[in-house]
Amino acid sequence: MKISEGFARHKRCLQMQKNEQKKILIVNYAPVILARYELRLAEMFARGGYETTVLHFGRMCGYKDSEVLLEVGNVKIYDFSYFKTRSLCHVLKTLKPNIVVTYASIYLFERIVYDACKILKIKCVCIAHGTMNSDFFKIRENDNSTMTKLKALPKYFRWLVLWGTVLKEQSSLFYFKSDFVKLIIDMMLKGKKVFRRGFCMDTAFVFSQVSKEEFIKNFGYPESKVKVVGNIYFDILKSSKESELNVDKNIIVLDKTVPTILYIAQPFVDDSMFGWNEFCEKKFYKSMVNELRGKYNILFKLHDRMDAIRIKNYFETGKEKINIFQSEPLDLLFSISNIVIGHNSTAIDFAFKYKIPIVLMPVSKDNEINDMYYNHYSRTGWVVKKACFGELDKVLKEVLNINCHEVYKLKKEMVENVIGPLDCRAGERIIACMNEMLSCEKVIAELI
Repeated sequence: MKISEGFARHKRCLQMQKNEQKKILIVNYAPVILARYELRLAEMFARGGYETTVLHFGRMCGYKDSEVLLEVGNVKIYDFSYFKTRSLCHVLKTLKPNIVVTYASIYLFERIVYDACKILKIKCVCIAHGTMNSDFFKIRENDNSTMTKLKALPKYFRWLVLWGTVLKEQSSLFYFKSDFVKLIIDMMLKGKKVFRRGFCMDTAFVFSQVSKEEFIKNFGYPESKVKVVGNIYFDILKSSKESELNVDKNIIVLDKTVPTILYIAQPFVDDSMFGWNEFCEKKFYKSMVNELRGKYNILFKLHDRMDAIRIKNYFETGKEKINIFQSEPLDLLFSISNIVIGHNSTAIDFAFKYKIPIVLMPVSKDNEINDMYYNHYSRTGWVVKKACFGELDKVLKEVLNINCHEVYKLKKEMVENVIGPLDCRAGERIIACMNEMLSCEKVIAELI
């Protein structure tokens, strides 16, 4: 074939791609009702000409009351049980996506999805939903006690059955092969490490250069398969229009004479993390509010999985003046705040976008996660402090005297190396890369 003919076919492929409806399937193991993040991603993909479908495994993960189908606008959100099959490959054949999106590439779940896509020759990508660093990686590796393994057995059994249905597409005798038995033994002895062997998504989209280096070092990705795109949350967790943002600001009543604190709450009770229960949660929140009351406006931003009614019941109406939010866009809350307080949430990254200080508080006695995030953010040269009760007000007053805009001018390169570009163009970069992946695929098919 002449080179000119190849270019002509490439041009035709690009034109065909423009005319075709491209399909993305997002997979996650949460219940269907918790698909807010996926819906925001769907809006982003729609701007690039993609139709998005969401596949959740909520019922398989124990959310027995999860809906099996939810339609929001043009987006259909399925629970795996809707298809009345145990075969993931069968579901993928039914939905016919061009690209499958996961949020990680570490665990058995992503390995199953990857294997199914590989068998069916579907592109599979990972859009990281947080910043990866070595400390985080080590902590997750060390969470590998015998009790942890035993608690995880029912979940892993379900995943292994699902994985078996995928690998049976290659060999009906898979369950009887010695390497499958060895894999189960390795899982119990070595934990999560075994699931990372020998697989990399077609592309991993990460926040920053630091995250890229971790994917290459710890997950074995070749450099060409890891793309730095910036913080995807900056693109999708925001008001759609600046005018709407200004209107929302006026709705929130604040005392203009005192600074505003934004607290990023985490679902430690809802997810049974760090030994938290409702008593611990209530004690922590009330202690913080009592120390800050009257000196600051206090905004609580709840995680999607948290029970907002439970949190509101902790506080007496009129006495403890706090504003509790859950569905409001992060850019709105950060834009009216002077300081962010948090534990281990990626949402804290918005502090860099809005140039405000970060104060981290402990989540447990050993404080390992908190220290990890402190070390991570300290690498940026940013204004980040740790504080416990009794010294919180003192620390807040200290950081309020620092001009974060000047800090950013001096530390911009360090910030973007660790946090990623702050230009809110992660979505554009992801879509451009996906378009390139599909166009290359079409060219190869045409040439063959």
